[in-house]
Amino acid sequence: MSRDNLRRLLALSAMVQDLRLAALSQAEQARAASVAALARLSAPPPETDLDPIAAGRAQMTYERWADVRRAELKSTIARQTETCLAAQAEARTAFGRQQALISVADRLAATRKGL
Repeated sequence: MSRDNLRRLLALSAMVQDLRLAALSQAEQARAASVAALARLSAPPPETDLDPIAAGRAQMTYERWADVRRAELKSTIARQTETCLAAQAEARTAFGRQQALISVADRLAATRKGL
Protein backbone atom coordinates (compact mmCIF):
# COMPACT_ATOMS: atom_id res chain seq x y z
CA MET A 1 0.00 0.00 0.00
CA SER A 2 1.41 3.37 -0.95
CA ARG A 3 1.87 6.16 1.55
CA ASP A 4 -0.66 8.35 -0.26
CA ASN A 5 -3.30 5.63 -0.19
CA LEU A 6 -2.66 5.02 3.50
CA ARG A 7 -2.91 8.74 4.26
CA ARG A 8 -6.22 8.94 2.38
CA LEU A 9 -7.49 5.87 4.18
CA LEU A 10 -6.52 7.40 7.54
CA ALA A 11 -8.28 10.65 6.62
CA LEU A 12 -11.43 8.79 5.58
CA SER A 13 -11.32 6.73 8.74
CA ALA A 14 -11.07 9.89 10.83
CA MET A 15 -14.06 11.37 9.00
CA VAL A 16 -16.11 8.24 9.61
CA GLN A 17 -15.16 8.32 13.28
CA ASP A 18 -16.20 12.00 13.53
CA LEU A 19 -19.49 11.19 11.80
CA ARG A 20 -20.22 8.32 14.19
CA LEU A 21 -19.37 10.47 17.21
CA ALA A 22 -21.66 13.23 15.94
CA ALA A 23 -24.49 10.72 15.48
CA LEU A 24 -23.91 9.46 19.02
CA SER A 25 -23.98 13.00 20.41
CA GLN A 26 -27.18 13.79 18.55
CA ALA A 27 -28.86 10.60 19.78
CA GLU A 28 -27.83 11.32 23.37
CA GLN A 29 -29.12 14.89 23.16
CA ALA A 30 -32.50 13.72 21.85
CA ARG A 31 -32.75 11.14 24.63
CA ALA A 32 -31.79 13.73 27.26
CA ALA A 33 -34.51 16.07 25.98
CA SER A 34 -37.10 13.31 26.30
CA VAL A 35 -35.94 12.43 29.82
CA ALA A 36 -36.18 16.12 30.78
CA ALA A 37 -39.70 16.33 29.32
CA LEU A 38 -40.69 13.29 31.36
CA ALA A 39 -39.29 14.88 34.52
CA ARG A 40 -41.21 18.10 33.88
CA LEU A 41 -44.48 16.15 33.88
CA SER A 42 -43.88 15.27 37.53
CA ALA A 43 -43.62 18.89 38.63
CA PRO A 44 -46.26 19.98 41.14
CA PRO A 45 -49.10 22.13 39.79
CA PRO A 46 -48.88 25.88 40.31
CA GLU A 47 -51.05 27.54 42.93
CA THR A 48 -54.25 29.02 41.54
CA ASP A 49 -57.15 31.13 42.72
CA LEU A 50 -59.66 28.73 41.18
CA ASP A 51 -62.60 27.31 43.01
CA PRO A 52 -61.43 24.08 44.70
CA ILE A 53 -63.84 21.98 42.66
CA ALA A 54 -62.73 23.57 39.37
CA ALA A 55 -59.10 23.22 40.41
CA GLY A 56 -59.65 19.55 41.20
CA ARG A 57 -61.28 18.94 37.82
CA ALA A 58 -58.47 20.75 36.05
CA GLN A 59 -55.93 18.69 37.99
CA MET A 60 -57.67 15.42 37.10
CA THR A 61 -57.85 16.39 33.44
CA TYR A 62 -54.18 17.31 33.48
CA GLU A 63 -53.24 14.04 35.21
CA ARG A 64 -55.10 11.99 32.58
CA TRP A 65 -53.29 13.85 29.82
CA ALA A 66 -49.96 13.58 31.68
CA ASP A 67 -50.37 9.81 32.12
CA VAL A 68 -50.84 9.38 28.37
CA ARG A 69 -47.88 11.68 27.68
CA ARG A 70 -45.68 9.79 30.18
CA ALA A 71 -46.46 6.53 28.40
CA GLU A 72 -45.56 8.10 25.05
CA LEU A 73 -42.33 9.54 26.45
CA LYS A 74 -41.32 6.24 28.06
CA SER A 75 -41.78 4.50 24.72
CA THR A 76 -39.80 7.23 22.99
CA ILE A 77 -37.03 7.02 25.59
CA ALA A 78 -36.82 3.26 25.12
CA ARG A 79 -36.38 3.69 21.36
CA GLN A 80 -33.88 6.49 21.88
CA THR A 81 -31.91 4.35 24.33
CA GLU A 82 -31.71 1.62 21.73
CA THR A 83 -30.54 4.18 19.16
CA CYS A 84 -27.90 5.47 21.60
CA LEU A 85 -26.58 1.96 22.23
CA ALA A 86 -26.36 1.28 18.49
CA ALA A 87 -24.60 4.62 17.95
CA GLN A 88 -22.14 3.79 20.74
CA ALA A 89 -21.33 0.47 19.09
CA GLU A 90 -20.79 2.16 15.73
CA ALA A 91 -18.57 4.81 17.33
CA ARG A 92 -16.50 2.11 19.07
CA THR A 93 -16.08 0.26 15.80
CA ALA A 94 -15.00 3.43 14.01
CA PHE A 95 -12.52 4.18 16.80
CA GLY A 96 -11.11 0.65 16.63
CA ARG A 97 -10.69 0.86 12.88
CA GLN A 98 -8.97 4.22 13.20
CA GLN A 99 -6.58 2.84 15.82
CA ALA A 100 -5.86 -0.23 13.70
CA LEU A 101 -5.02 1.94 10.70
CA ILE A 102 -2.76 4.11 12.83
CA SER A 103 -0.99 0.98 14.05
CA VAL A 104 -0.52 -0.25 10.48
CA ALA A 105 0.79 3.15 9.41
CA ASP A 106 3.25 3.20 12.32
CA ARG A 107 4.50 -0.30 11.53
CA LEU A 108 4.83 0.54 7.85
CA ALA A 109 6.79 3.69 8.71
CA ALA A 110 9.06 1.73 11.08
CA THR A 111 9.64 -0.96 8.45
CA ARG A 112 10.55 1.60 5.82
CA LYS A 113 12.96 3.33 8.19
CA GLY A 114 14.62 -0.01 8.90
CA LEU A 115 15.25 -0.59 5.18
